[in-house]
This record gives sequence, C-alpha cells and structure tokens, in this order.
Amino acid sequence: MEKKFLVVFHLKEASLGKDAMKATIQEHGMRLAQQQKSGELIFAGPCLDHTIAILVYKVDSADKASETAKGDPLYKAGVVDFEVHPFVTLDDMLQPGALDAFVGTLG
Repeated sequence: MEKKFLVVFHLKEASLGKDAMKATIQEHGMRLAQQQKSGELIFAGPCLDHTIAILVYKVDSADKASETAKGDPLYKAGVVDFEVHPFVTLDDMLQPGALDAFVGTLG
C-alpha cells in the first residue's frame, strides 16, 4: 500500500489585500495542478466555509508532506497554517489484509 498523507490547511486571518490574495491563490492552484499531474497530489479542495482546505499527497513520509506544504504559496504568504496526518483511502482499505492492519494500529 502506498503511503498517503492528509494535509489540512487552516486559514489564518487574511493579511493580504484582495489582489495579492487572488494572485497567491492562482499560484497555489497552478502548483497543485502540477502536483496532481505528476501523481504526487491525489485530491485537494477547500471547504466552502473558508476555514480549512484538505490535500491528500502520495509521498514517502510525513516529513515530505510537511516540506511540500511549506513550499505552498499560501503558506509562504502567511495565509495558512497546516497539520499533517497519515491517511488511507477507501480503495486502500478494501485491499486484502488492509482492514486487519488498520485495526492493529488502533492499540
């Protein structure tokens, strides 16, 4: 099973003007499109209440997911903070033996 990590961006108090925010979001979107095209990014999207956005990366480690998030234009502009969590998709869970392995991590 390939390693996946969920990155949760938490929107901070808007510190950019509208034009700068629009440009930063466009740069963020272009970066995500490149990551998706390369296969590194599986899924991404914001919540419509503007509190969080979620990104699911297929990378080797939580450190790599964190490094990737730190390179995001929104993070670099101080617009978001983030947290990283190991993640498993439904497709992963349906693989033979996956449920037993998952339950084994519950302690």
